[in-house]
Parts: sequence; C-alpha cells; structure tokens
Amino acid sequence: MQQAVEQALDCAEYIVESAQQRPPKRKYLSSGRKSIFQKLYDLYVEECEKEPEVKKLRRNVNLLEKLVMQETLSCLVVNLYPGNEGYSLMLRGKNGSDSETIRLPYEEGELLEYLDAEELPPILVDLLEKSQVNIFHCGCV
Repeated sequence: MQQAVEQALDCAEYIVESAQQRPPKRKYLSSGRKSIFQKLYDLYVEECEKEPEVKKLRRNVNLLEKLVMQETLSCLVVNLYPGNEGYSLMLRGKNGSDSETIRLPYEEGELLEYLDAEELPPILVDLLEKSQVNIFHCGCV
C-alpha cells in the first residue's frame, strides 16, 4: 500500500513539473496574418516568459480577455445579473462602442443552454451575420 502511494506521489510530481514547463516557441510560415489561435498561443508564450513578481503568481491567466484588449477585437458579451435580474447580450465593437439588448429573465434560458454547450442558437448566428460589427474570428465568436 505504501509503495502504491509513493508511486502515485511521484507520478503527481512529474505531472506538475511537466505542466509548469514553458511551451516552446511556435514557428509560423510567412504566408500572411496569424489566426486568432496563433495569436492566443503567442500571448500564452509571452506571458509564460515573464518573471512573476511573486513566485506563486500565474501571469498566463485571462489570456482571451488580454487578447481581445490587445487586438481590439469585436466580441459578444453575456452579462449575468445577480438574483432574479436575468441576463443580457452586448456587442462590443472594435472602437469600444457597446450595444446591449434588453434583459431576459433566467427562465428564458434556451440561449444560456446553447452557450453552456459552447454553441450559438441558429437565430443568433443569423443576427450576428447581419450585424454591422464583425464578430466572427476564424469561425469563433
């Protein structure tokens, strides 16, 4: 039993050490612009290379939010309000302009179910395609 516990601890230490290693720099072809996935990976590598002021501080978090700010990307924001106040959607354009929808009650949760499954309802896709704000990035919103 003791030997099994020691093996499990050794395995766990190996996994933690592997996860803490910094990723290698990815080489890109000079065939044009980088995709959003390449930019996100580059940001991850950049943040991993920064020396933290506090050893236990992780800088490579909130990368998607950092990328949106750095690249001034248009995005779809879902605002979740406390209690029974419901939720709303907001389109944020590249210039920082926001346009928010009316608040929907949590009881009308079909949209939230789609988002929880990492999908968009077809009607929302149609509306976003017709929107003046280009919200699609490499097939993602």
